[in-house]
Amino acid sequence: AIIPLSVYYRNKALLFDALKEYDSSLLYFDSLKTLGDSFTNYAITGKAMVYESKGDLTEAISLYEQIPGNIYVKNKLAELYYQTDKFSKLKGVLDTLLYINPNNARYWRYMGRMAEKEDSIQYAFAYYFTSQGLDSTEYLSCYFLGNLYAIYKDFNSSEKWYKKSIERYPGFKDGYYKVILSDIQLSKTDSAWVYLNKALKHFTFDDTDYIYNLEGQLLYAKEEYDKAKPYLLRFVDDEYNAVLLADIYASEDSVSEAIAIYRKLIVKDSANADLYNNLGYTMAEVCDTCNLDTAEYYIDKAIEISPENPYYLDSKGYILYKKGEYGRAMDYYKSSLNLQQNGLVYYHMALVELAKGDKKGAVKYIKNAMLFKKSMKDATYKMIVEFSRKLGIK
Repeated sequence: AIIPLSVYYRNKALLFDALKEYDSSLLYFDSLKTLGDSFTNYAITGKAMVYESKGDLTEAISLYEQIPGNIYVKNKLAELYYQTDKFSKLKGVLDTLLYINPNNARYWRYMGRMAEKEDSIQYAFAYYFTSQGLDSTEYLSCYFLGNLYAIYKDFNSSEKWYKKSIERYPGFKDGYYKVILSDIQLSKTDSAWVYLNKALKHFTFDDTDYIYNLEGQLLYAKEEYDKAKPYLLRFVDDEYNAVLLADIYASEDSVSEAIAIYRKLIVKDSANADLYNNLGYTMAEVCDTCNLDTAEYYIDKAIEISPENPYYLDSKGYILYKKGEYGRAMDYYKSSLNLQQNGLVYYHMALVELAKGDKKGAVKYIKNAMLFKKSMKDATYKMIVEFSRKLGIK
């Protein structure tokens, strides 16, 4: 039997597309188009699909836009507009698609992403809730809900939605990553370990090194610093890992290494107030009078960038305490506490009172400090307990 020319061109075009010989595939779709108007739309759609396979989404969109009124094409355009952030065009297509099928979870997810881009966060919440409620397999809307809650620092809710995204799609790498991060932020180290181990079983290192990266951060959160160091060193190009590594060095009295890390990071990220604060505080921790002016300079840089940060105000107070300027130090500590209650600040205030010879005042502040045990590292709390014993507190 003789194969019709249209079938021959179509099959050859599809074959070359499957073989990733895209130029040959495009030639056969062009040949199909020459056979008459009845083949035009099919040929254009085929060429658009080839350009999608090549990763040339702009050309794919241009071709799909030549075929109005086709529901398949409208779906493809919605997908491509979404991928390329063409939200004004996406809205027009979605209006039609949602009118035809208001129960499509993907369309509502697209609406949520558009609302996010427009900073209409409450609408984004509503659209994502609608999306995940329409389809029990819709995991991305759960993930995006987690991201929205994280913006508002509601890490319990963000953790809940990240976990739901994994329940719906157990192979979702980014979901595991965000669950572990959320658990670290919530100090849920046991839960973080459970999800880290699940992720390590699911994925290879080459596939998800950014998840393996979290192992060092989690060991740091558990204060297992010797175990954390090799992982942090392995991923030291990550700024956050470098900061944790510097903190470990400082705790080990390897202060020169810590200072070197902070200086290097500041060169790369000169607007990062945390880096200035960490560098200044580290320098102040290891000396009584040496480099205090330099340390104060860095703390002042941090405060200049973020004047209402309670941690930076505490650092400034600590520098002034080291300099013997006790009245000014207490002013900064009080400003810090007005912004956020913190046990370490009360400990620093106790140091000032004792330096002034006011043991009673020191006892008052150290008792306040001890109320914050749950939010402190073990090493910090032990230091406070030791100081309290020196004051005669049992």
